[in-house]
Amino acid sequence: MDDLVIGWKVSPGYEPLYWLKHGVKPGNQSSEDVIVVEPKQIAAHAIVIAQSGSGKSFFIGRLIEEILTKTKSKCVVLDSNGDFTKIDKVKFDLWEKAEYDIKKSEGELPTESSRDEFARIWSQIYKSVKSAGVTTNKAYEIWLPDVQLSLIHSDGESELFAELEHCHRIACSLFNLCAIKNKTNSLYTTKRILEVIIKIQEKSGPIVDQIEDILLHEIGIEPKKEGPDILENVGSIQRSVLFVTKKSIRYYLARLTTLLNNGLVLCDKPNNYDENERVSVIDLPSWNDYSIRNIVINSYLSREWNQARKRWQEAMNETHDSDKRVPIFIVIDEAHQYLPKITDNTSLKAIRDQIETIAAEGRKLGLFLIIISQHPDKLCASVTNEFENIAVLKLNSIDTVERTMVALGIGREHEKQMKRCLDFPRGRFLLLGKWKSEGEIGYCAARRTTEGGRNLRSEYWATLPL
Repeated sequence: MDDLVIGWKVSPGYEPLYWLKHGVKPGNQSSEDVIVVEPKQIAAHAIVIAQSGSGKSFFIGRLIEEILTKTKSKCVVLDSNGDFTKIDKVKFDLWEKAEYDIKKSEGELPTESSRDEFARIWSQIYKSVKSAGVTTNKAYEIWLPDVQLSLIHSDGESELFAELEHCHRIACSLFNLCAIKNKTNSLYTTKRILEVIIKIQEKSGPIVDQIEDILLHEIGIEPKKEGPDILENVGSIQRSVLFVTKKSIRYYLARLTTLLNNGLVLCDKPNNYDENERVSVIDLPSWNDYSIRNIVINSYLSREWNQARKRWQEAMNETHDSDKRVPIFIVIDEAHQYLPKITDNTSLKAIRDQIETIAAEGRKLGLFLIIISQHPDKLCASVTNEFENIAVLKLNSIDTVERTMVALGIGREHEKQMKRCLDFPRGRFLLLGKWKSEGEIGYCAARRTTEGGRNLRSEYWATLPL
């Protein structure tokens, strides 16, 4: 089947109809038994509304699997709970144990006839997990020029902020110059040059005139013999150096050192963009420091945006038939953390601005959001207005139904369907928008990859103690 298979059609009591028959097996169902979405209908921003315990990770996992196996699209998963860190592993006994338990109103119900059928396709998809390196021994490295100053220095109201902005521009330009010249240990070089700038300032020397000599000595740059990329960065340094002081440089370096000590790892060259990589999972919990998590998100979103713009500009110079760009879906779990309506945190404001920009302008670049949230009314309204596809899992109150409908602009013709979400057992969903314009309720088909996160095991703890 070429369409994305999201789930099973259900009875009025939300039971998967196919699995109520005697002796059925996965893979033998017809197209009438399942809920599908046409591939072309997924190219839009989407939101999944899911309360705790509703089966959110299974639904999102299934959706990602179908996007990757039924289209040429790519996915970036900002994984807040570690749910997708084992996305490369396919479950073993899912197909043999496939059965619907009527008493428990649950069951993992795949649509393929065997594990091999899915694993054969899944093994051809290039997957990666970016983490702090605690378990992989390889930490994900950040390219400093991809990071905004507000992620390094979170107090945007500080009297030093303007000076720190110039410190950051100098540091980013130095990283760029080191990369162009293939010089290793960009961080060490940057620190040395900033220290040299302090010494020159203390002697009240003509700092701008000496920048070229410093760059020649430290990096081997001769501006009169260099190309436009190098001259642009040299010029940026010369302009900014007039507005930095010993105090601001010392503060900037101290803040950067603190982040490095807490687990931030910087690289000497921009991260290579692997066009063959189909899904990237960013294991956010692997970084204990929340400020570093935010830096990772900020840098990754910057990278995706810059690459998408580059591909778009290249496509504008080509014929329509030669355009081979594909959609990139950015999956953001626990979206309320990064898309709050109101926040005083400058780091979160920076990330929110990035997501707002993707929501408003990402379509033409082929960037699409898949946002997961329990409370869409608490999200930034400029983003919630952009969702064309909606999935609603179990809701816990009539008030939540009303607030969700208002926040997402769901029409009153869907009010009865929305209220049915109050009765949903785990694993049921309502699809709306381009996915299903009339709305359709279903039972989530099995997620075939291994879930990384894990809840407490009730069969162990909910028993009498010894």
